[in-house]
Amino acid sequence: MTNARTGMGVDALRVAIRAAKMPTPEHPVPGTDDGLRTWADDVADHAVHPDNEDDTPRDTLAETKSDRADKVLMHPLLGPLAFAVAMTGLFYTLFVLAKFPMDWIAGIFDWSRGLISAHLPEGVLRELLANGIVAGVGSTVIFLPQICLLFFLISGAGGHGVSGACGVRDGPGAAPRSGCRGTRLCRC
Repeated sequence: MTNARTGMGVDALRVAIRAAKMPTPEHPVPGTDDGLRTWADDVADHAVHPDNEDDTPRDTLAETKSDRADKVLMHPLLGPLAFAVAMTGLFYTLFVLAKFPMDWIAGIFDWSRGLISAHLPEGVLRELLANGIVAGVGSTVIFLPQICLLFFLISGAGGHGVSGACGVRDGPGAAPRSGCRGTRLCRC
């Protein structure tokens, strides 16, 4: 029996899954009926009684990097702590780096408002353009650097198999195999 919450039986399950994997047969599938039956019997026999070429006992497995990372990131206390550290680092970096382009964008829109206020006579049109349209668009566009940087940082984390306390996904195409359509940041 396997219990994912307590971890009971997980090692035995890993051993069983890895032992069930069998290599692709070295010889191709024959075209005749008798040859096909013989080939299928060989494949089935190999699946039931796999060769142990390296003399490693089948009930022991070497721990992979992913297994070691899973032990830390899936731990009830260390996992959320690692997630909190990763998110704190992500958002600290986001706010520090995005400050510069946000200041530039704010300066451009403040300059535009000043230009409109200086060249148009007082009235409804000047207020609409300077304090309505330009100020409204500027207050929305100013967040664009944060949004772009957030997507960039998340895509960088997903490309390296980093997933915080959600679990580790390694290798190309791991997200589509797990049902994720975007990054591999969270298990979908």
